[in-house]
Parts: sequence; structure tokens; C-alpha cells
Amino acid sequence: MSKKTSERVQLYLEPEQYQFLAREAKKEGSLAAVVRKLIDERLKGKRLEEDPIKRLSELAAEGGPENLSEQHDRYIYGKATE
Repeated sequence: MSKKTSERVQLYLEPEQYQFLAREAKKEGSLAAVVRKLIDERLKGKRLEEDPIKRLSELAAEGGPENLSEQHDRYIYGKATE
């Protein structure tokens, strides 16, 4: 975790949610560490979904357009190459 300014958060959990965090905290060291890890994992997945290179690889896997290698910028960024 970055040592920039941290925000303090207070939240209410259902008993089952708290029990899950408590079990995970025994492995990770603290409830806060578990929450931060879960958030980081979710953020990482979101970043991957938004990755333009991922879109290019999906196009290629689907057989893509014939000019994919020549016009990759068009398909990644929406602009034609010179």
C-alpha cells in the first residue's frame, strides 16, 4: 500500500462478513490489510478490463479484422495510422 495520505473509514458489516474478515485477518495480519487487499484485487481487475491492449488481443483472438496489424492504432485508440 502506498504511504500517501490515507483515509479513515468506518463501516458496518453483517455478521457473516465480519467473520470472513476475522478469519482472513488471522492469515493477513489485520482486518485493514484484508480490506485493502480485496480492494486492490478488484481495482486490478478493473484496470485490466479498461486496458486497450486487452481489447486488441480480444480482437485478434476472435479472428479480428484483416488489417489489424496495420491499423492497430485505429482499433486500440480509435485513430487511423498515417
